[in-house]
Amino acid sequence: MREVSRAQGAAGPSPGPETDDRGGALPGPDGPAGHDEKGTKMTELTQAWGVTTSGCRRAVVIGAGSMGAGIAAQFANAGVPVDLLDIPAEGNRNARAEAGIAAQLKAGGFAGPGPAALVRPGNVEDDIGRIAEADWIIEAVIENLEVKRALFAKVAPLLAPGAVVSSNTSTILRELLTEGFGAEF
Repeated sequence: MREVSRAQGAAGPSPGPETDDRGGALPGPDGPAGHDEKGTKMTELTQAWGVTTSGCRRAVVIGAGSMGAGIAAQFANAGVPVDLLDIPAEGNRNARAEAGIAAQLKAGGFAGPGPAALVRPGNVEDDIGRIAEADWIIEAVIENLEVKRALFAKVAPLLAPGAVVSSNTSTILRELLTEGFGAEF
């Protein structure tokens, strides 16, 4: 995604869908759009200051509860495409992630419809491979050391070079979470 001003975004559709350097779709004329204060339809999103220079082009948040969905919403509000993954549900396997997005929409966690469209729901069984596309992976699952370590064991072999892994833990020491995963983790 490129940084654009509101005036550039309001200029009209660009030809064809754009992709980032990893092949992920970027918002385009038929993608996320909002309206500016004058009611002009926006066809592109403006990234937050510093996002382009940060190197974070895509994020993955694992855990679609209040914290995880809220973190995903903030990435999206900054203009960063994000995958929100949770454990698969019966029937619609992405239902938990979709419910997290819906809860953020209801609570006003998104800065409009454009950012909400940047969140791609999924689950940790069918969509775990999306981690390879991400520059930043954030774990926001239940506060249980064994659960977090088991998740990290699935995440570690999929990491892109230089990807950052974070935990949303509030009580578990980093040394316990990362023990045995190597310095790059």
